[in-house]
Amino acid sequence: MYFKKTFLKDLKPSSFKIDSSGQVFVNTEGRIIVFDQDYNDNVFLESNSVKITIILNDYIWVGDTHNGQTSIYNKRGLISTLNFVATIPNGKVDSFLTNRYIYPKIYINRDFSDFYYARISINDYSESDLLKGNFASNNISLIVNDDAYISSNKEKIGLFDFDKELIWQNSFIGLSNSDRAVLHSKVLNSHNKLFFVITGNKNKGLYVLDVHIGELLKKFGEVCYEIFQDGDYIFSSRFENILCRINTKTLELDEWDCNSLIKTNGFDAIHDHRCAALNNKFYFTQSLGDNKAKVGVLDWDTKDLVYKHEFDPENGAIGSIQVNESRMFIHTQDNTLHIFEKEA
Repeated sequence: MYFKKTFLKDLKPSSFKIDSSGQVFVNTEGRIIVFDQDYNDNVFLESNSVKITIILNDYIWVGDTHNGQTSIYNKRGLISTLNFVATIPNGKVDSFLTNRYIYPKIYINRDFSDFYYARISINDYSESDLLKGNFASNNISLIVNDDAYISSNKEKIGLFDFDKELIWQNSFIGLSNSDRAVLHSKVLNSHNKLFFVITGNKNKGLYVLDVHIGELLKKFGEVCYEIFQDGDYIFSSRFENILCRINTKTLELDEWDCNSLIKTNGFDAIHDHRCAALNNKFYFTQSLGDNKAKVGVLDWDTKDLVYKHEFDPENGAIGSIQVNESRMFIHTQDNTLHIFEKEA
């Protein structure tokens, strides 16, 4: 399914981003380097204070910590400059995007002591609306629409409008009917439903809420690991190595017991949080100690392990994984970016 094409050495942790055409942008010491689809490299920018913060529709957002600005580029060059450093929490661009706007987290002072959010038009990137004030739970977890957002912390989750007025709120203890409850995953939104995992008690599982009223629609018990979105599906897992796929439209759950399959192929578990899902394939990683790093690809349609790779001991643990239609990118502890390309 894949063959290992190349790798890039001496990268900082989590220091690369991919655009839709497959170009790789690497933040390294004093430079931003771009690698095209043939892995030819060019210096995109050279400065100790710049870093790529967002890639959106092949527009490259570069934050400059020295002058406190964000420059937005496309293939023709610089198109706009914003007077703050703009970032997306955890790189989840889709969670902070609507048809008209993007809502980055921004810093307007150079010591990064205070942050706000901004509403920026994605048509021309030139107009912005600074959303000041303390947000509910001090953060935005995802944007629901241009009128409301989801905010969550370790204790609760809720929907608020941009005047910080509460629309609904639920505690994780209340949802799970337990004395102790912990949010154990990212929060995803699909077809007006919120998906997240609560653990820390006997009622652990994947919870589904109506995004507009906060009503509990479904609970999938024992599905208690990280969640990954692939179009209209959510992938997760439960003990022991049972891969779960949930249809976000119908909330139908399908399960695949792949325990024997992965163990006969040298893996111990599929439950790592450094995984991905795309086109009905589940990309899972394993980092047990510093010398047992592996990656495997499970094909949901054929119910088979279609690819596996074991990293050299000197690579150490796996730090992150990203996939697109043609390539798989894995960053390891020794600051190497491994690039795997699909076979023709």
